[in-house]
Amino acid sequence: KECQTQIYMSAGEGLWGDPLTAMLVVPECTITQTIDIDPTRFNMVSLNNIPKDIGVSSVFSEVPVLTIVDDNGDFYAPNYDINLIGDLQLGEGYNIFLNNNIQDSTLNHGYSIDIEGLPIDLDTSIVINANKTNMFAYLPQNCIPTDIIFEGYEGDVLIIKNDIGDFYAPGFGVMTMMDMCPGEGYAAFLANEDGIDFMYPELDGLAKTTSPLVKDWSAYKTASTPVHYDHTVTGISHPIILTSLAGEVKEGDELAAYANGEFVGAVRITDLDLPVAFTARGGY
Repeated sequence: KECQTQIYMSAGEGLWGDPLTAMLVVPECTITQTIDIDPTRFNMVSLNNIPKDIGVSSVFSEVPVLTIVDDNGDFYAPNYDINLIGDLQLGEGYNIFLNNNIQDSTLNHGYSIDIEGLPIDLDTSIVINANKTNMFAYLPQNCIPTDIIFEGYEGDVLIIKNDIGDFYAPGFGVMTMMDMCPGEGYAAFLANEDGIDFMYPELDGLAKTTSPLVKDWSAYKTASTPVHYDHTVTGISHPIILTSLAGEVKEGDELAAYANGEFVGAVRITDLDLPVAFTARGGY
């Protein structure tokens, strides 16, 4: 964290008792955020700080971008001199895909970019609209369990998901996305018709940043990983929740999903009394 001091001076009005000069010293501390970008898939990313230049072309100037897309359909494609995004918006998440056609050995390992700026206040309200997939930013400086972040919003949320296929569906008691972290962007779809103004919680103790659900869902993810099926993470995912199973099914069986004859996802059955949660992977 780096801090600079802004000094604001003002002159008195010459009245008895007024100071001749008033001085206000305001410290402004910047933080550096690291964003990791995988070259093989779509990446949902976001900022929790405000850089000096918030133009999308400036923030990602050192990255070989193919396209960056927001949740309104606007996009930035520098190879075609198209920039419909302009400035990045506070609280918004963005989907980025790298240009794999350039000769750059860094693409084999991905990109990490450091972005410096003033931290965004956690009091910032994020508008999440109904009947729409909303990409939104993660504003806190540390990772927090997902159920703690959305405590009080459980009735409003249908699905919150990340770009590797994990998701949170409180109405179904599912939390394969166990925490949320800086630099990541997330997608939300609401269960209501009104939309919400969402704000991140301000946590003042380590006890509040732990959740008993994390241990349970971590064990579920390990046990439900299929042995006979493999898949590629594309950054495009469609959550699947099966609330019940019928027929000759037993624990340890593996269930696969296909779309138009193409394999899109699989899961291993761990408990016949629990919902079966897994992800169908989209292609590009």
